[in-house]
Amino acid sequence: MRCWTRWLCLVLVLTLGSVGSGRSVRAQMEPGGMPMGQEGGMPMGHGEMPATAVRVDLTTDPAPPQPRQPTTLTLTLRDASSGAPVTDLQLAHQRRLHLIIVSDDLALFSHVHPNMIGEGQFRLQYTFPSAGPYHLYADFVSAALGEQWVAMPLVVAGPAPAPAPLAEGPTTLEANSAQVTLRMDPSTPHVGQPVRLTFRLSREGQPLETLEPYLGVAGHLVAISQDLQEYVHTHPGEGAMDHMSMPMAAPGSHFGPEVTFTLTFRQPGLHKVWGQFSLDGDVITAPFVLQVVP
Repeated sequence: MRCWTRWLCLVLVLTLGSVGSGRSVRAQMEPGGMPMGQEGGMPMGHGEMPATAVRVDLTTDPAPPQPRQPTTLTLTLRDASSGAPVTDLQLAHQRRLHLIIVSDDLALFSHVHPNMIGEGQFRLQYTFPSAGPYHLYADFVSAALGEQWVAMPLVVAGPAPAPAPLAEGPTTLEANSAQVTLRMDPSTPHVGQPVRLTFRLSREGQPLETLEPYLGVAGHLVAISQDLQEYVHTHPGEGAMDHMSMPMAAPGSHFGPEVTFTLTFRQPGLHKVWGQFSLDGDVITAPFVLQVVP
C-alpha cells in the first residue's frame, strides 16, 4: 500500500448491460490525474500522478447485488487506452490488490483482498449487510504506472436505510475489546498542512505493547471525505518515502501502545478515518470522524 492523498480523479460510467451473469461497472481515471472539468490540480503525495490511466471493470453475481446474500465481485484492471489487462502488478504490503468497501454514509467499512484469478483479474465473495449505495476503492501498484487507485460506485438492491449521520464524536472509543484514543497534532487539521494522527491502544487500563505487524507494518490508515471525493491510504513512517521503499516489519516484531500516521488533507469538511492494527491475530479497526478546516 502507499501514502498519498488524491482528489477523486475518475470518470464513472455505469454500464447497464450485463457481462456474463453479472452487472458491469466501469471506473476510469482521467489521464494526468485530473478530475474531468477541473482546472489546476493538487499535489498527489509522492510526485505526480502517472499520465497513463487505468480502468477497472467490475461485475457482480447476482446482478444487482442483494443485501445479506453472498455476492461474487470480479474486478479486471485494464489499461484505459488499449483495454489490455494490467499484468505488471506489484506486491504492496503483501497483496497485489487492496479493496476498500464503504457505504456511502461511511457507516460500513471493509478492507479486503480479492484473489488473483488471471492477468489483471481478481475475485472476491462479499456479503453486503444492507441495501443502498456503496463505493469500492481499488488500490494497487503497477511497475510501469506506479501507485494507482480507482473508485467504483455500486448499488445494492432493495429499500435503502436512512443514511447514518456523520459528525465529530469522542476521541476515545472501544474497538475489538481495546480502548483506542486518537490524538491530533495540530489538534485541528487544515487543508494542505500535514497532520499527525496518533492512535494509543490499551486494554483494561494497560497499554498494548504487543501489537503485531498488519500486512507487514504497524498499522494501516484509511481516510475518506464525507462526499467520497478524497481517499487516503497510508502507513506509519511513510511521510518522506515511497511505500515500495519502506521495509516490511520482521516476523515477531511488536509495536505500541502508540502508532502515528502523517497525512495531508486536500479538501475541507468532515472525513472519517479508520486505524487498523493487529493483536493476537485479530484486526482492530478504530473509526473516528474529523473536521478539516480550510
